[in-house]
Amino acid sequence: MRLITFLDLEYPVLLKEIHNPPPLVYARGGLEPRDTLAVAMVGSRRATEDGCLLARRLARGLAERGFTIVSGLAVGIDGACHQGALQAEGGRTLGVLGNGLALGPPAANRMLGDEVVRRGAVLSEFPMRMPASRGSFPRRNRIISGMTLGTVVIQAPEKSGALITARYAREQGREVFAVPGRPTDVLSAGCNQLIRDGAHMATSADDVINVLEDLVARWRSRSEIAVPHPLPKPAPEPKAVPTPPPQQVRQEFSLPSPPPADSLEGRILALASEPVHVDDLARTLALSPPQLAVHLLQLEMARRIQRLPGGRYVVA
Repeated sequence: MRLITFLDLEYPVLLKEIHNPPPLVYARGGLEPRDTLAVAMVGSRRATEDGCLLARRLARGLAERGFTIVSGLAVGIDGACHQGALQAEGGRTLGVLGNGLALGPPAANRMLGDEVVRRGAVLSEFPMRMPASRGSFPRRNRIISGMTLGTVVIQAPEKSGALITARYAREQGREVFAVPGRPTDVLSAGCNQLIRDGAHMATSADDVINVLEDLVARWRSRSEIAVPHPLPKPAPEPKAVPTPPPQQVRQEFSLPSPPPADSLEGRILALASEPVHVDDLARTLALSPPQLAVHLLQLEMARRIQRLPGGRYVVA
């Protein structure tokens, strides 16, 4: 953990441009010049599985195109966005906390926070051991929006901290995006309102990238900003191959086989046949939390294990 002041070169460039930037931030991990191309992604802590799936897909798509994903390391949509960025090859993600770094993210996302540090950084403007309070999260939210080119809101009710982040983004002159939902869906009421108020509708990574292209070009034109190469375009869709008649179709693909029972992943799956707490897993397997986190994240991304509230895991 270290201190980054407003005068340091590592201090986020975009954050310097808001009207009330924090004079210093505490950091675990490292910030890089390419983090200037960042997108905030926020949403409800009470997100549905479909909402989290969409959040992971959007975050991964943006990370694959060179954007750093910034969120709050909360449970729900925030955690799903960090996971999506980590699923992308070379993807980067930054987490911003509403409490001191020594206290870390919520217990359910503690190991995810360690993975974020390895592929980015966890930041906070609060003293190391300062607990979260009602007023600390709006301050945290202004940093999330302030260090990004735009904010994407996924599954937010009418009264939501994610909407505060979107309001800050507008005040800071940044773009605002929202994922639409059914009119009767309480969790989508805030997103639908944002769209009615002029936010860009986002259902894919391309929806976000198309709006931000001019901003990205503008930042690349500033010689003092070391911004990476142009965003890669997605690969063209493969040409459709005619499907042979049913009697000519051969079974060529099968689902990946489960890991061997005597492997570490196999032992984790055996122990998680019923919900088990991460501390019990670490103790039984004689692994440190960071070592266990790597295997749990791999199994979760492979959809062989599911994370439950309270730091528990169970076979998916």
